[in-house]
Amino acid sequence: MRFESLTCGLADAVLQASGQVSRDRIRDLKAQLNAPHLETLSKMFFLEGMRVSGSAKLGVSAREVRFPIREIPEVAGALELHEGSYSFLFL
Repeated sequence: MRFESLTCGLADAVLQASGQVSRDRIRDLKAQLNAPHLETLSKMFFLEGMRVSGSAKLGVSAREVRFPIREIPEVAGALELHEGSYSFLFL
């Protein structure tokens, strides 16, 4: 099954993806994540003792991702961080 545009939101972050999905792989995967407020997401995903701030944009593409994942697939992409910082409160 081919999907041209799949959009998912979590808090104020938006993930957009496209590709061709079958039972054991995704081909021609393209995905972009826009997270304008990392501190919002950090409360959901990071350890309680970690502080994260700033914004991020991530764009990746992969020719093929096989399931189950036994090795890291070849992925190309870019990550942009703006005014980003993180700290570990327990160190």
